[in-house]
Amino acid sequence: MVYHPDKNQGDEVSAEKFRDITEAYEVLGNVKTRKLYDKGLYFRTGATTTTDTDIVDRFHKSRETRSRPPPPTGRTPIYDFDEWSKHHYGSTFQQQMINRRRAQTYKMSRQQEQNDMKMEKMLFVFVAILFICTVYNSSGNNRSPQFTKRPNGKLTASDENRLNEEVELLKPKACRHIILIRHGQYNLNGSTDEERVLTKLGRTQAEYTGKRLKELDLPYTNMVKSTMSRAQETGSIISDFLPNVPVTNCDFLREGAPIPPEPPLGGWRPEKHVSYHESALIIS
Repeated sequence: MVYHPDKNQGDEVSAEKFRDITEAYEVLGNVKTRKLYDKGLYFRTGATTTTDTDIVDRFHKSRETRSRPPPPTGRTPIYDFDEWSKHHYGSTFQQQMINRRRAQTYKMSRQQEQNDMKMEKMLFVFVAILFICTVYNSSGNNRSPQFTKRPNGKLTASDENRLNEEVELLKPKACRHIILIRHGQYNLNGSTDEERVLTKLGRTQAEYTGKRLKELDLPYTNMVKSTMSRAQETGSIISDFLPNVPVTNCDFLREGAPIPPEPPLGGWRPEKHVSYHESALIIS
């Protein structure tokens, strides 16, 4: 701005320097002329006889042209962004939806397969348990007629017929109801069976049991008591309410483990061999 014509009116030297500076800016501002200048191929044009007013107007016009926006045409362009998005992203979105549906279908099929496998396993276990129960009930611990009379070895036709007749005779013809009654509360501090007698609460429990059996008024045919002291005492108290029922004693009914106590006892965990042994005694 030192050599600007507005500040140095009438000074020809300043005007010449301002023209040189302006031309230098124009040369450096143009890529083509700058390349020619760098290669040493640019030649300065001859001096033009222009007035100060032309230089000033040219400077201002060049600045106005650079920053001037394009002239308005009176029409505003309208862009369809929906159509553009559909054109550019439609195929990608559709492929994503297809992949998502495939993943959901695969997940559902896998879940269905797992559910089917679980159902098959449960069905297999149920059938196995049903088969075991059927075999166990049919054998009755090998005490049913076909197991008690089945001899070893091959049988003739006559022996087979005779065996079938014996089995038919041994089959039960009546239904029997067995009521199992445990003894009442007893002295746990006793070291021998004679010392483990009923407590006051145990005798009261036996009395209520006898009253209840009498109120039921069922056709009792026989009472079998264990030979333990507490069981003998419990049976005697019950017999006072059922005087017409015959009583017998049995050593097989001593201390059995397969029947859980009532009320339940948290520490009741009989061993398997004890349960098998005591179960056979109770069934006999």
